[in-house]
Amino acid sequence: MLRSDTSTREGFVQANGGRLQHAPSGEALALADGAGEASPLILIEEHLTDCLSDSRFRPALSKGFLVDNWMVERGYTAPPEGEKTPVLKVQSFNAGGYEATVRMLDVAKISRAMDRRSPKGKREDSGYRDPDCVRKAGARAKRRVRHLVKNMGATNLVTLTRRETADDVVLGRSWGADKWVAAWDRLRRNLLRLIGDFPYVAVLEQHEKGNFHLHIAWVGKVNLNVMRPLWWAITGGRGQGNVHSQYIKVSRGCARSSVIARYISKYVTKHFEEQGRFNKKRYWASRQDMPAVRRYIMNCPDAIEALKVQFKVMDINLTDRHNFFLFPDGSGWWWNFIPEIHSSPPPF
Repeated sequence: MLRSDTSTREGFVQANGGRLQHAPSGEALALADGAGEASPLILIEEHLTDCLSDSRFRPALSKGFLVDNWMVERGYTAPPEGEKTPVLKVQSFNAGGYEATVRMLDVAKISRAMDRRSPKGKREDSGYRDPDCVRKAGARAKRRVRHLVKNMGATNLVTLTRRETADDVVLGRSWGADKWVAAWDRLRRNLLRLIGDFPYVAVLEQHEKGNFHLHIAWVGKVNLNVMRPLWWAITGGRGQGNVHSQYIKVSRGCARSSVIARYISKYVTKHFEEQGRFNKKRYWASRQDMPAVRRYIMNCPDAIEALKVQFKVMDINLTDRHNFFLFPDGSGWWWNFIPEIHSSPPPF
């Protein structure tokens, strides 16, 4: 995550929303007064061009090196390890809008972790599922699905079904998760040959009686005359399966993808809790280029004060339950910015 080249006399670093800014070598970058080897992310007071000097935030340093996509607010003083600071995390989407989250984080601990490289190896199945780990993994997958759907600007929700009776489920003739995965892969490859590359996010849903459906976030019109025969060939013939496409009718574009993202992502967490298959994917998505996450270390004592600051620059509606959520323990908040709905432009 750290990026610097002290062997060159000067270079360029990416900062401030993707603009290239000129910066001197790592040897010339000055740390704040009193900063030593164990210093956390610190504020750069100078060495930047004038076009960034008026910004509320500056690029961050860790042990003298610039840190990608981390910014610090003017006047910020790094606390000792163990104390937490509000950090604003922003995920922008290519289709428009962004999500912002404020959490209280131990910035010094994060900075120290950046310098370490954890060894990677093959994961082994111990047979034990820690409930807290399962919950966190489900939350990460849910967030990823939501971001992918919003990033591609989904407009339609496609549902694949297979004709199965209650007896099929009881007698084991229904498709399990593995068969659904193979069926979706076959359909996807056939579609690629006929219509070319297409953006998608697919998630399995298991019903109470045990059978599955597959939900797909889709962009643009769905040609059912093409997709249905392909699906029938996989499910065993005409009438043995169906493809249903629903265009989400809302008045604004980014709000449409937000509705689909909210709907489809809830099944990821449900699948984690009920299936718990080790090292098995719970969703499938086309390759996407998503803007990098940006983090802003705020000069506030807690998350509530950070929220008050953001009230001044963001069009936040506390009664909008779909676009604003305050964490019950007061540790932070989440905000979904939709350009067509919210009037204030992003303050970053």
